[in-house]
Amino acid sequence: MKHLTANRICAGMLSLALAAGNLTPAFTVQAADKVNLPDWIPSNYEEALEFRNNFGHVYIWEGLLCVQYDLNRPLEFDTNGPRYEVLATKGVMEEVASFTFEEETVLTEEEPKYGGQSDRIFKTVVYKPVAAGKFETALADRMLKGGGESVFDDGMTHTIAHYDFIVNEELEITETDIFSWLPDCNTEYERYVSDYGKASAHGEYMVICLSEAAGTPYTWKEKETNPEWESVSDCSYVYAQPVGGGRMAYIYLYRAKEDGPVDIVWEFVQSFGDAEPTETIEGNYIALDGGKTILSPNRTCIRLINADTLKLIDLAELGEYPCITTDVAYYNEQFKEQGGDGWIYTGPVYLIEGNPMILGQTFTSFFSADRFSFSFSSGSPCAREISEKRKITKYDNGSYEVDMYIQTDIMGDLNRDNEFSIADLVCLQRWLLGDQYVLDPPVPAEIDDPIVIDDPVAVSKTAADNPYSYDLMRWRCGDFNNDYRLDARDLTLMKQALMKL
Repeated sequence: MKHLTANRICAGMLSLALAAGNLTPAFTVQAADKVNLPDWIPSNYEEALEFRNNFGHVYIWEGLLCVQYDLNRPLEFDTNGPRYEVLATKGVMEEVASFTFEEETVLTEEEPKYGGQSDRIFKTVVYKPVAAGKFETALADRMLKGGGESVFDDGMTHTIAHYDFIVNEELEITETDIFSWLPDCNTEYERYVSDYGKASAHGEYMVICLSEAAGTPYTWKEKETNPEWESVSDCSYVYAQPVGGGRMAYIYLYRAKEDGPVDIVWEFVQSFGDAEPTETIEGNYIALDGGKTILSPNRTCIRLINADTLKLIDLAELGEYPCITTDVAYYNEQFKEQGGDGWIYTGPVYLIEGNPMILGQTFTSFFSADRFSFSFSSGSPCAREISEKRKITKYDNGSYEVDMYIQTDIMGDLNRDNEFSIADLVCLQRWLLGDQYVLDPPVPAEIDDPIVIDDPVAVSKTAADNPYSYDLMRWRCGDFNNDYRLDARDLTLMKQALMKL
C-alpha cells in the first residue's frame, strides 16, 4: 500500500492552517485501503504532473481506471461546501482511492502573487470495475453553475469535464468518449502527429494539429474556411509554474456543413506585419454521407450496400471475417532482365471492421498499379458482391469512394422462397438422387455428381459463357460445411439445422 505524506509542511502548521480555513491540504485520501495501488498511479504532486503530461486525464491499466481532473482556485465556493464535485455512475465501478494534489511554493517578495500556493491542482480518482455496464464520471463546478445545493441534481448534463466507458462481462474497461482517440496531453499529441500528420481525418471530424513556442512574435492564423468549427483540445505541456518559452500544442476539430470538397488552411505568421508565413498547414478533404464520413487525401472509403434495400449492410449478415482481397501487379523491365517475366505481384487482405470503412494510402496507391483488382469475401457462402453494380468515384484530392453491392441469401434456402424449410431439404435430396431439373435453368447433363461450387471470383469471370453460374452461387447456400461441394454431408447438416428451428 502507498502511504502519502505532506513532505514540506510540518504537521502542526498544516493542522493550524486547516483549522483556520485558509489552506487546502496538500493531498486528501479516501478509501485508499481497498486496494494496493500500482506505481503508475500518482502519489504526489510531481507524479500527478507527470501523469498529466504523459496520459492526459484518463489512463486504463492493470484493471484500474485513473481519472485526473484539473482544478482551479478557490477550492471552496462558499460556506455551503466545496466548489468541485466528482460525479460517477453507481453500481458499475467502485471508487477505491481519491487524492487531491497541489504544489506548495515558498512565498517570497519576488513572487507574492502565489500566496504560498500554486494555481494548478489535480484531483485524482481511481476506480475498479465491479459489474458490466456503462460508466460515466464527470467534474462539476458550482462556481460556473451559479451555486446552489441542487446544482448537481440533474446528473452529468452540465459538467466541465465528462468521460464515458464500457465495462464488459470480463470486467475489461474501454473508453468510449471522444478522448478514446483525441489526444489531450503533449505525449499523445506528438504520437498522433507522427502517425497521422498535422492535417488528418477521424470519422466525421477534420483534425488540424498546431504547435508553437510560447513567447515568440509568431502565431497561427486561420484563413477563411467553409467547415464548422467543433472544438479544441489543449495538448500543451503542463508546468508546475508558468514559464516563458514553453511548448504550446492544440488540436482543432471541424465538421462539414455539407457534402463535397472542404479546405482548411492555417498559416504561421508574424503577430504584427505582413510578412510571408513561415509554415502552412492545409487540409483538403471530401465530405460524404451528409458530412458523417470525411476523406483526407489518398484515402479510400468503401461502403458495403445491401443490394435489396440499398442501405448499408449490417456486418453481422456477412459471416465471419468479411474482407477485401486484392490482386496487384507492377511491371518493370529490370525484373525481366533478372530472368523473370517483368512482373512483381502482391495482394494484401483487408479485414472489414466497419461500414463504411476507410482504407489508407497503401490501398489507395494500388489504383495506379499496372494491374489492380479487388473483391469482397467472407466466411458466409450466402453473401456475395454483385460486381457489375460496383461504383468507383475518384476525387481531386486523390481519394476514392467505392460502393460495393452485396447480395445476401438465407442459409439453406435452395428454392429461393426466402425461407429455410423442409422444401429446401427435398430440393437437395432430389438433386443428389439425380434429378438435374431442380435447378432453373437445369444443370447440363455432363455436370458430374457431386457438384463443385466455384468461388465467387471465378463464377463472376465465367458468367458470360456459363448460364448456370448464378444458380451455382445460389446453391452455395446449401454448402453447410463450406467445402465448396454439395454432397451427402451437407444433406445431413441441413437435417440437423432444420431440427433446431
